[in-house]
Amino acid sequence: MAANPEIHTGPVSLTHALQPPSPAGGAIASRASGANARETEDQLPRPDPTKALLLVNLGTPRSPSTPDLRTYLREFLSDPAVLDVPAALRWFLLHAIILPLRPKRSAHAYRQIWTDRGSPLLFHTQDLCEKVQARLGDGVAVAVAMRYGEPSIEQVLRRLRSEGIRQIRVFPLFPHYCEAVTGSSMVAVREAVSEIPGELE
Repeated sequence: MAANPEIHTGPVSLTHALQPPSPAGGAIASRASGANARETEDQLPRPDPTKALLLVNLGTPRSPSTPDLRTYLREFLSDPAVLDVPAALRWFLLHAIILPLRPKRSAHAYRQIWTDRGSPLLFHTQDLCEKVQARLGDGVAVAVAMRYGEPSIEQVLRRLRSEGIRQIRVFPLFPHYCEAVTGSSMVAVREAVSEIPGELE
């Protein structure tokens, strides 16, 4: 039976998180020499990673359309860590004032910054993910999740676990701690873990 994944959500040093894994096949290569050693090491199969680094950013709508902005704003502003008022008042503000009026104006603003690659926040985060993956090598899988919108934290955690990941270190991409972003992201991670079948640490 495969071991259960471990989810690390506490503060983490990026320098520590980015330490590259030990190269595969060192023991065999040490017994060879020169070009034969390098060839032997290159031919060794690389094991699938069992560790992952999850980069979490704030979120983005699926498109700059009014319906997608309404969906995104509903999720974003329904979070009590973001709109910190009593639940009844939050519901009234959201459904009576914000959602009927704000999505159309926000969609217009998003269209001004949308590109052929889509949302700048998403593709810049994906670019960062690729660079971190290149730095870490094949021993650690690096993935991106958004606190609001897609790819959601739960979607990505489920995918990583299905790929055999057993340890996941979560790294929020925020410059400082704030309950409305970092704290909320950690809550979302714990809630997602509780929804994934099996025990996760």
